[in-house]
Amino acid sequence: MHKYRYFLLLFSAAIAVLFWIYFPICFENNDDQTMLAINSGMLTGVAAPFSFLSNIIIGKWIAYSFHLLPTFNWYSFYLEIILLLVFMVLCTYVLLIHKIALLKAFLFILILFFGFFSWAIITPQFTTIALFCSITSLFLYTLPIRARFRFTAIVTLMTIAILIRGDAYYIFALFSITLLYRFRKSPLFRRLYWASILAVSLVFITTQAINRQVRIYKHQHTFYNTEAIDIIAARPIKIEEDVLAQHHFSKSDIQLIQSWMVVDDAYLTGKKIKDIALQLKSTRNGDEVIAEIKKIIADERYLLLMYIITIIAIVWISRKLLMVSAINALLAVGLFGYLIVVYRLPHRITFPILSYLILSNLFLVIKSEAKPTLKMSILSVLLLLSGYKFYCVLQMAPLHTARQENYTSCINEINTHPNDLFIGADAFPLESMDAKASPANSISAHNLFLTGWYACMPDYQTMLERHRLKNLTSDLQHKDNVYLLAKIRLCYKRI
Repeated sequence: MHKYRYFLLLFSAAIAVLFWIYFPICFENNDDQTMLAINSGMLTGVAAPFSFLSNIIIGKWIAYSFHLLPTFNWYSFYLEIILLLVFMVLCTYVLLIHKIALLKAFLFILILFFGFFSWAIITPQFTTIALFCSITSLFLYTLPIRARFRFTAIVTLMTIAILIRGDAYYIFALFSITLLYRFRKSPLFRRLYWASILAVSLVFITTQAINRQVRIYKHQHTFYNTEAIDIIAARPIKIEEDVLAQHHFSKSDIQLIQSWMVVDDAYLTGKKIKDIALQLKSTRNGDEVIAEIKKIIADERYLLLMYIITIIAIVWISRKLLMVSAINALLAVGLFGYLIVVYRLPHRITFPILSYLILSNLFLVIKSEAKPTLKMSILSVLLLLSGYKFYCVLQMAPLHTARQENYTSCINEINTHPNDLFIGADAFPLESMDAKASPANSISAHNLFLTGWYACMPDYQTMLERHRLKNLTSDLQHKDNVYLLAKIRLCYKRI
């Protein structure tokens, strides 16, 4: 049996690596592209570690790697390697399930790849990968190996998750509550649980402190600025004229920021802009919440269907297992509800969390004492659904190729006008960047500015200094060689 396990592990790694090599890959949203642009020196010509959304430790390693070999995309490489690590850990977990038949293990691994990881590979996103690390760490608590090895594996994987995105710690802590309830009568588990929670908490506090102590972040008020812009542009707010007048802001200023056009130094005033954002901060009303829920149901219908099937399977097999699933569901509903009301709930959060709920239920089913034929039937149904998902993933290949060609043609056009200045707003196809190619040295004249939260970064100030500018509004009023790549009429009117 052991040699078949090794074969399945090698097979799993091979299909994941080959899929990454041969499939055209695009990032899910603009956050990764922006961090890649900073780390690679795509805009300034100098690789910098200040990607901010990830820890400075990660940023320094990637920037140094780009400095040594700029033609290789180190940013995407590290994300995909970590995603492969998570996939292999989950495959190992499946293969170590007590008395699992080889065929069942094979079907389970196919479900993992077809239904979850194939999509994650072709649309890498740093938040999604960090959360996948978190949920995989939760599964390690029940891995049938010695407690000290589980402790080491959990802390290691969570350290990676926290370095990629600090918020992954909160997801880990939240859903670990279910495990504490499930194994509340086991002294050995409680010792492992509290020791690992303490260790992971120390890692979180330490890494966050390191990030907060970066001198240039303090000098340029990076934390205040990004928090303020995030509140205004990404969260529900209520625009009040008296608040704006008090701070000498107009409604047009707020609308410009909401369009991620952070192009004036008045929007980057640190504590002042954060105070404005906090006064405007609001919550969604009932109609808006319902609209968000409908959108999430439409976007995540595949994962929700998979989840419903696993719930039915648990009820069918043993209602005693239902309590564990119910606690996970309540925690997820509470988290989703909070984010919908006060923030936002994008796919990069729902995808890994719903995946955890599905896999957690499926592991409960496979480990139960149900008849083997019943387990095989459940796996077969889920494999059919995940196979259809994989078919849909394969249909993304020509779309990704077309998007990458569009991005390349846009960059080529910019390079043919080295004396002009381009501001890449929402009409610039940054999201279509080839996630496998290195963007270092792709813009020879370094004459492209990005908007969005990039304007809060030290890299943006470097670009302003390079072009002897203070901002991208009043300083460009009398320049004829500036092109704003935007679809927003407000921007044209305002700038």
